[in-house]
Formats: sequence, C-alpha cells, structure tokens
Amino acid sequence: FELLDMLTPTSSHATWCKLRDELVRLKNRTAGLVGPECDLVRMDILNSVKTGAELEPILHAECARFVEGHGSALLDFGHYLEDVMRRVSDGAKGGEAIRRYIVDMARFGSRADDGLVLQVMMAVYVEPGLHMDACAACEEILGFEGEDRVRMLGSTLVEDVLDGLLARMSRTYDAGRDDTQVRVCVGILKRRARSLGIGQETGDGTLLQQASRLLGNIRARRRLKTAAEIDAWIGSRYPLSYEFLNLGSQKIGGMLDASAQLVKNVSFQMTCDELARDRRMQCAQEGALDEIEFLVARMHKAGIGTGQAFKDWKEAMRDKSLWSTLPEIRIYLRLRIAGHDVEVHAPIGGGGNVDLRVGDCDIEVLSPDDGTLFLSRQQIDDEALARRALGKIMTKRQLGSVENRATVLVMDCSHVLFGNPRLREDLASRITEEPRLAGVFLALFGGDCYQAHFVKNPAAATPVPDGTVKMIAGALEKRL
Repeated sequence: FELLDMLTPTSSHATWCKLRDELVRLKNRTAGLVGPECDLVRMDILNSVKTGAELEPILHAECARFVEGHGSALLDFGHYLEDVMRRVSDGAKGGEAIRRYIVDMARFGSRADDGLVLQVMMAVYVEPGLHMDACAACEEILGFEGEDRVRMLGSTLVEDVLDGLLARMSRTYDAGRDDTQVRVCVGILKRRARSLGIGQETGDGTLLQQASRLLGNIRARRRLKTAAEIDAWIGSRYPLSYEFLNLGSQKIGGMLDASAQLVKNVSFQMTCDELARDRRMQCAQEGALDEIEFLVARMHKAGIGTGQAFKDWKEAMRDKSLWSTLPEIRIYLRLRIAGHDVEVHAPIGGGGNVDLRVGDCDIEVLSPDDGTLFLSRQQIDDEALARRALGKIMTKRQLGSVENRATVLVMDCSHVLFGNPRLREDLASRITEEPRLAGVFLALFGGDCYQAHFVKNPAAATPVPDGTVKMIAGALEKRL
C-alpha cells in the first residue's frame, strides 16, 4: 500500500518495477495487471531519452535492480546448498571428485561467477567443517596458470573463502586444537599476498589474529604509505587533527616503525581514496581522523582546553591505543558539554588511576579494541566474541583499588552485546560477584551519540545514586 501511494502517472520505471516485484513475491494476481503498465512506462521513458546524461540514471537503476536480485538469489542458493549438505551422508562430503568440480568452476572458461563459487565452497566445505578441503581447493586455485591465473589475480574468491572459514573458526577458537588449520590458512594467505605484491607481515597476537590481520591487508590491497605521504595527506585533509596530535614527518616515521594503529588506519583510508579515484567513484570510507577532527572542532567551539589528560591521550593515540582512547574522549567531552566537572585519570589507591571522575563517582571506560574484537564486522557481532568481551568487565584491574566512591563501568560495545537480553541477564548475574562495581553502562555508539542501558549491581558495596545514573546516561545520549 505504501508503494501504491507513491505511484503517479509520472513515477519512474524503477518504482513501477518495485511494485511488480513485490506483488510477484506475495503471489498476488494483480502483478499481471501491473506488468503491462511497467512496460508502457518503460517505453515512454526510453523514447524520451536524448542524451547520455538522461540515460545514466536509467542504467544505474537497472543495474541496481539486477545486483540486488542477483545477490539475494546467491544467498538463497547458498542456504539451499547448506540444506543439501545436511541431508547427504558424510561419505559423500569432500574428496577428490568434489574438489575437482569446484576448482574447475573457478577457472576462466567456466560459466560460474565468483559469487556462485563462493556460495558452493561455503556450503560444501566451510559450514560442514571441512576446513582442510577448503584450503586444498584454495591452493589449487592459486596454482592456476595462463589466462586462469590472470583472472584470479583480480578475483577476491580465495580471500573471501578464507574470511568465511576464519569467521566460523573464531566462534569456538582454541589455539591448541585449531592452530594447525589456521597455520595452513596463513600459508595460503602469504602465498596470495606474494602474488599481489602485498607485504606479508602478520603482527603479534594469536595465530588467528595474525591470519585475520593478513587477510585484511590482502582484501584492502593494502600497503603502508611512506611517512612523507601520510604527513602530507593528513596535513591537507585534517588540519585540526594534525595540530592536535602534534604530527610531523619525523613523528609519523616513528609511528610507522612502531606499527601504530593510526598510521595503519590512515594507510587503509588512503588506499580506499585511491581506488575510488581510479574508479571515478566517491569514497564513503571514514577513518579515525574523521572523528578526531570532529571532536577537536567541538572542543574548540565549547572552549575546552587540552591539558595533561589530553597529552596522555595524544600519546596513546599516536601509539597502539587509538581505538580504546577515542571512547574515553567521546564520553569526557559529552560530560563537559553537559556542564559537569570532570577529573581525568583521577588517582586511586595503590598508585593507579581511573579514567574519569565526576563528583563522587568514578567512571572506567572499557573498549573492546583490537585485542578483543580483532576480526571483521560479521565476526565482531558473533555472540561468542560478545561474551568474551563481557568477561573483560570482571578483570578490569582498577576494580581492585577503588575506595569509597561508587564505581561504574561504561562499555563501548557492539550491537549484539547491547541488544541481546540473554547477554544482559548474564551480565546482571555476574556483576553481583564484584561488590566494588556499582553497575555497567552498555553503550552503543551510533556515530553522533550513544544509546545507553544501565545494568545495576544490587550487591554493590557503594551503590550509585539514581541521579548520577541519569546524569551519565543523559551525557552519553547527548548529540554533540
């Protein structure tokens, strides 16, 4: 009915097609009546086209409809194949005949596109847990020669398969049990990186983290830029951030040597810009500097100075704590703009400090940074990883040194952790074991403000007043 209300005699062909497609989906017999009207509108529109500028939006709409339908059909086909694999016997899964069929599908002369091959490999190998069979197929595909090799250099099939495989393994990852398979994945990824002229550095962390990091570099076709390139790019695009972070070519060179998170993020964003420019498209990729630039501009507007606390934050952002520092600054700035006095890195017993102090309430900010949530967006939202992030609440080291103030923790979390009632119940149960913690704010960042949900600890030794809860929630939900 909403579509019908939108339609007029001058409505676009795409709008009429959307109505027809929806009626077909609903098995509505009126779809047959709308079809001829679609064709008439289409003929009228096409007969009126006189220039390329008029044709371009029509081509765009038609291509968008095809891509949407094609993507949906591939996903449906993937689900269908998963059902097929659940029904066949284990003896029919894997083996030489199936691998040969799949590898031949990926060849240049095949009529199958990469999307179809990916769905087949995910359903036949990855979802049933035949990870080594998937790796063997990827190895054969990387061994293509001639025209087949040329095409596969421009394809993302191998890294897409391994991304799905690593995502599945991350749900129940155990280093002792799984690292043999992960090591095979790393070997394939390094071979793929060599063929593309991409660095093979994997960094620190578990083998699964290293594989994921290398995979991300390959998918982005990423190489780290030089200090001079990064310095010029930041200085021209983000002048406030450049000045705020006291950057310069020499300092950026040190950040490159230390593999700082900021230069990795900037290199990725620069690569996205280059790809968009080559393809004459607008780059929608935003990076850490977009947020830093906004926050610094907002500080200037509010007349908020940058004292010792910001000196510490700047050093952390230039080092390896970019993603865990940004939430602290977001929350600090919202509290200050809301009119509250905020002490940063306030001292506590034992020589430590808490992130923020407002009146008699200490606030610790916990961000599941690269050390906890290290994989792609799909994997970050996996419930097992959300539970792992939840477990970090109970091991926050500052809890052992709090005094007679109410202490709350603000957790910058994913939408799965924020919106899952079972995880909230789990948190409410577990925090009763820690009387030094008055409660936890689950905070979901939406780009301009947070959504906040407070989980109160009924067993807290020093409860947080309701007024303080409202004050913190109000600041979190404030748009800057």
